[in-house]
Amino acid sequence: MDDVFEKHLSELHSRTSLEELLDWDYDLVEYLVGAWGMASLHADLIPDKDTCITLLAAQLPQDKQQKYQNKLEKWLHDNYNMIVR
Repeated sequence: MDDVFEKHLSELHSRTSLEELLDWDYDLVEYLVGAWGMASLHADLIPDKDTCITLLAAQLPQDKQQKYQNKLEKWLHDNYNMIVR
């Protein structure tokens, strides 16, 4: 398998696992991916991984935080390198 194909499969797997984590809420996933895309542009300004993950997880809408905050932070730890590159 070539590296490009492997990269796309990995991204697809991560995206699917995020959708599953968020109870298949496609709109919420789209919102977070968009917010994270903007945040990742400035990731080099954030001093450490844990702070960055906290800031990324804080992008959850307020009505979703109680339900998903802890799960999302764990997912972000597991997929950090894919989100911030």
